[in-house]
Amino acid sequence: MWGNSLNASGKPLWLEGMFLRPQHLQQHDRWIESTLEYRTKDLVPYSWGVRKLSFDLEALQQGQVRISDLDVILPDGTVFSTAQQHRVSTVREIKPEHQGKKLFLAVAMQSIGSLEVTDSDVPRHRFSRSVSEVQNTAEGDRPSAEIAVGTLTATLVIEGESLDETTNVPIGEIESVDAQGAVQLVDTFIPPVLHAGASRQIVSHLEEIRSLLRKRGDMLASNAAGENSSSRAGLLDLMMLGVSNRYEVLLGHMISSGRHMPEQVYRDLICLIGEIATYGTDSRRPPDIPAYNHRDLRATFQQLVAILRDMLSFVVEQNAVSIPLTKRDYGVWLGETTDRMIFQNRDFVLIAYANVSLEVLRNQMPIQVKIGPVEKIRELVNLQLPGIGISPLSVAPRQIPYIQNAVYFALDVNNELWPQFQTSAAFALHMSGDYPGLGLELWAIQKGQ
Repeated sequence: MWGNSLNASGKPLWLEGMFLRPQHLQQHDRWIESTLEYRTKDLVPYSWGVRKLSFDLEALQQGQVRISDLDVILPDGTVFSTAQQHRVSTVREIKPEHQGKKLFLAVAMQSIGSLEVTDSDVPRHRFSRSVSEVQNTAEGDRPSAEIAVGTLTATLVIEGESLDETTNVPIGEIESVDAQGAVQLVDTFIPPVLHAGASRQIVSHLEEIRSLLRKRGDMLASNAAGENSSSRAGLLDLMMLGVSNRYEVLLGHMISSGRHMPEQVYRDLICLIGEIATYGTDSRRPPDIPAYNHRDLRATFQQLVAILRDMLSFVVEQNAVSIPLTKRDYGVWLGETTDRMIFQNRDFVLIAYANVSLEVLRNQMPIQVKIGPVEKIRELVNLQLPGIGISPLSVAPRQIPYIQNAVYFALDVNNELWPQFQTSAAFALHMSGDYPGLGLELWAIQKGQ
């Protein structure tokens, strides 16, 4: 707040018999203000910004910018409030050449040795002198006296003009000036604010994200009620549903409260991005996230919302679907599904485990298994036709459960029999040979996942 904080922090000494001068009281003010500033400035990050802001709409129609209501803490800790009779010394005339430029509220910095008070409206002075009648509240008859007071005075500065020796905050941006001279301000501009509720734009962003989370949660909840909720993919959907539910109610609280600081909102949103990346992206890693910029909240939140919009707006599909296999007579296993489209654009994996060595499974099963539509399985077995082939995989696909002491086989989805599954009554598999404790699982995995 003070240009020379070392001198400002010196406490004046009140000594008996001293000759009291204005400088003593001024130094006392500086000491109190600097002590308060240094005790509080690091209690929370970014403890400055707008609490309330509105422009005179009639003045805008006349080509002028006039502030009708403003409550702001400036970066140096100065409190400016029109409710406390603080005032803006000038009304700015806006010209067409000002289009695209930002508007700043500026107050002269406090500096040891500089003149702070003026009797005129010189904008570079911090206070303008006025006279106020003040009552004596310590005596019964409450006598009053006129005293000189300084009214904090700010000025409106257009981007490109000097902001030297001021503490300032951007409060708007000029979008256009029409042929009649009426001024239009940018609706999406977000000034540095103390809490999210002070910006309708931040609240709108939160409402959009909450709506996307609600839609995503509805779809995930529907999937969680299905037959595959116990699979690995189903468990990932269930965990993602937990993330969606948690942040949906958190954002609802932020919207209704409006008291959360924008940096806290930013922090919660990047945590949401990180959690979605864990469960809902191929890489399992978060994307590049823009740094928080308190002076440019529009860019900060626009980029965050764009990332979340992309992550939450896509259609939720199950990356892996289990087709239960039921053991029948004569070594036949059947898998039934009502979704015939599952056989399109998916890779199929067969998991096999038994009380034999993995090498036996890996080497013998491709020879002893017959796979095809249920209508063809008898023909494949009796005529010793090859059917749909399988080949062992070196690692288990990440989309499906890992089973210890099991072998994973990829099915040949390019086999000429494969299209017949779309009209077949069931998937059929015949096993010859002896495999004690044999268990089989069939999984369909979305390609590209």
